[in-house]
Amino acid sequence: ITGELTIPADITLTILPGTTVFFDPAAKVLAKGRFIAEGSEYEPIRFTRMPGNGTWSGIQLINSYDDNSISHAIIEYARTNDGTIGLQKSNLLLEAVTLDNTILERIRTVDSSLIVRNCIFTDTCNPGQAPTDNQSEHIVGRGIAPDGWLIIENNIFGRTPGHNDAIDFDGPSRPEPIPQILNNIFMGGGDDALDIGSDAHIEGNLFMNYTKDQYNKASGESNGISAGAGREFVMVRNIFHNIQHIAQVKDGSFLTFVNNTASKVSGAAIYFELG
Repeated sequence: ITGELTIPADITLTILPGTTVFFDPAAKVLAKGRFIAEGSEYEPIRFTRMPGNGTWSGIQLINSYDDNSISHAIIEYARTNDGTIGLQKSNLLLEAVTLDNTILERIRTVDSSLIVRNCIFTDTCNPGQAPTDNQSEHIVGRGIAPDGWLIIENNIFGRTPGHNDAIDFDGPSRPEPIPQILNNIFMGGGDDALDIGSDAHIEGNLFMNYTKDQYNKASGESNGISAGAGREFVMVRNIFHNIQHIAQVKDGSFLTFVNNTASKVSGAAIYFELG
């Protein structure tokens, strides 16, 4: 791909198993129609830069409520503030995908429906590499499509050093659709695993190794979840290990915290003040 590859509305682009797609610097896919990239366990699809240096500008879905799907794929070296994968008023299933080799946001979702399942998000930074401030994050966004969903389950989220969260999302309250964050592993970071300004259901996850580090110059501390915006949060059957705080409950929010397990918490497990 040498520039901007646009998929018009009412057109489907299908990428077959075993394909490698190379991108020139700043090139990208802009999908207004349907985008299907379904590999297999032994024939994954790879989206990457041309051999050598440089980065590309990701896969961007805009006004595409088709059944878009990316599965059994590797997506690497895309660096853009729009997200390696960006959604605006679109629909996407992301399954068994590895997102790698970028210091900027991996997924950005705005007013969309998104399922992220069985994916691997590698560390946002290499050892010794300084992160950005509040941009080296795995999933960021706001809003869910009417009658849509945001389901994040069975994924592995690598480390996010500095003032960066693994998932940073703002959105609606019940009875509107809310984020469901289920059975994931969060490997650690210098700020929050979850920074949520939306009602949310958080169940069966493992959170570990979240402690404010030398790259985080913000006033706050590191948490499993920063629960804000006056929303309601349910956290059940999660495990927290080697963590500064489990939860900061702020801005008039309400936390239901049931049947969770915590070990090696260095600060107040659950606290209410702001930095």
